[in-house]
Amino acid sequence: MKQTPRPIPKLGLYLYTQAVQEISEIEGLTPGESSDLWLEMARAIRQKQLVTRRPINGTPKSKGSGVDPTPYVLPIDINTWLAEQGYSYEWDPKPTPQIEAPISIPGVPRKRILAITWPLRQPFNQKSLDRALSDTPKWLLPARMAKGAPGKGSSLWNLSLIAVSLLGKKHANAKALTSMITKYFPEWLPEWECARELNEIGNTGTFSGKTAGIRGRTRV
Repeated sequence: MKQTPRPIPKLGLYLYTQAVQEISEIEGLTPGESSDLWLEMARAIRQKQLVTRRPINGTPKSKGSGVDPTPYVLPIDINTWLAEQGYSYEWDPKPTPQIEAPISIPGVPRKRILAITWPLRQPFNQKSLDRALSDTPKWLLPARMAKGAPGKGSSLWNLSLIAVSLLGKKHANAKALTSMITKYFPEWLPEWECARELNEIGNTGTFSGKTAGIRGRTRV
């Protein structure tokens, strides 16, 4: 990954990509084996077979909560899934500094979103995005974290899901979105990369792995 997965130390939560990377390194997995592990784990997250956690309090997300764009996990979640799949190893996360970090990334208000010129494909343009954030179409609703109200503040948005929604509607391409998020919204980069891979797997059944720089998998 271009950015180290961000743990949430107080809750012991990690992005699932860290599990794949560290298992691959410790077990000496081949690139093909690592790709298989990444793919299987991402599918398990999409199918709710691998528990993911709420970053606010660490509680499990419900099966009806939709695809998780930010798949935080506990080591026990990964190890339970590995055992169910017949893997012979467990994940013991590398120690991480007990840095003081926010428990979750706050939603982004419309004003900050539109302060940046988004790399959009015509005929969908900056004005189209402005309208979509004001009168939200169904395809963009999953990205809205909190609905605004007159006199009570702007709606708050999940940047990674805005980008995934635009990608799904072919209003932008992944490379341009990654460059924009890296430059202007770096705090959302790990979530965007996970969401992008999960979206790619859901659409094609495969993944590029280009954002991870990860190696392999083994099953006994």
